[in-house]
Amino acid sequence: MASIRLDKVSKQYDGHDAVIEEMDLQIRDGELLVLVGPSGCGKSTLLRMVAGLEEISAGEILIDDQVVNQLPPQKRNLAMVFQNYALYPHMTVRENLAFPLKMQRLSRDEVNRRVAQTAELLSLGNLLDRRPKQLSGGQRQRVAMGRAMVRDADAFLMDEPLSNLDAKLRVEIRSEIAALQRRLGITTLYVTHDQVEAMTLGHRVAVMRAGKLQQVATPSRLYEHPVNVFVAGFIGNPGMNVLRVMLETVDKALVFRLGEHCFTLPQSVMENYPDLPNRSGQMLLLGIRPATLTLVESGGNGSLEATMSSAEPLGHETILHVNADIDVVATDTEDPGNTLLKRPTLTAIIPGHRHFKPGETVHLQIDCDKLHCFDLQGTALAHH
Repeated sequence: MASIRLDKVSKQYDGHDAVIEEMDLQIRDGELLVLVGPSGCGKSTLLRMVAGLEEISAGEILIDDQVVNQLPPQKRNLAMVFQNYALYPHMTVRENLAFPLKMQRLSRDEVNRRVAQTAELLSLGNLLDRRPKQLSGGQRQRVAMGRAMVRDADAFLMDEPLSNLDAKLRVEIRSEIAALQRRLGITTLYVTHDQVEAMTLGHRVAVMRAGKLQQVATPSRLYEHPVNVFVAGFIGNPGMNVLRVMLETVDKALVFRLGEHCFTLPQSVMENYPDLPNRSGQMLLLGIRPATLTLVESGGNGSLEATMSSAEPLGHETILHVNADIDVVATDTEDPGNTLLKRPTLTAIIPGHRHFKPGETVHLQIDCDKLHCFDLQGTALAHH
């Protein structure tokens, strides 16, 4: 196994802005680290630089503390799994698995041993004599993973390996990847644009935007303590609601004004954000997770009146999109220079399968104990 470290790594194409800007990142020995971000943020480019398929413009890439900038891909002992399976169509599964071993000039006995061992791990034993065209998408992806595993590499690099699979297969193969990684204990850098994959697979998750790291943390830390509104909006499905509010002091209590309503901040929020009293009289951004909004029968203290825009019944839960007389903003994942955009709807998640009519009036209770606070630039306030 091996650790991988990026030290001030940058990538710039001639005449263009930097694709990767001074990236510092550590993938620990035996860790599965997921690199996640919107399309075009540079995550696949970063993976290819680690693999040696792209030259870096500046900085150093180290594998087990050895600088590998000048090493060709075949000398780095890294195994890659791509979005497209990259299997040889004229070869059987057995021959596809054996091919990288034969290129290493291993003995026939050793090749057969490793192929048999890998086939058993991935439940490919009854498929060894089939060709790729005779396999399903999930089976092809298992073979692609097997071809990486059979090499006894120091680390795996996975570039969106599940994006060609249907939803059910993605869940199935995702759980298999997690179980295999735990069993083998191999260092893995996994790239995806799917935050569900990131949250369910990663020991830690690195969120990228426009060539820069935004936050590197455990999945629970990312969800509970995002460092800015971009991470807050990107992590979680659906993402966090972000509202522009005025913070005021009323009768010695700190409140935030939302449309026509005032909501008193509970002691728990005051303890989490000790700087809030110093910001009385200022505009702030308030983050509310959709799951912390509760549907109530009628208006009352701490509730918000809204008009139904649309509902998505999913069986176990229903996602509501509502309009309210409040200032809702959104993170723009495409344009890093325009972080906050006006957004007309508020999103809530309620349990169960419910139907609503467009234009119907609903009331939502805000759980003020679970608020997230950001400044107007979108940076999270200091948190205890």
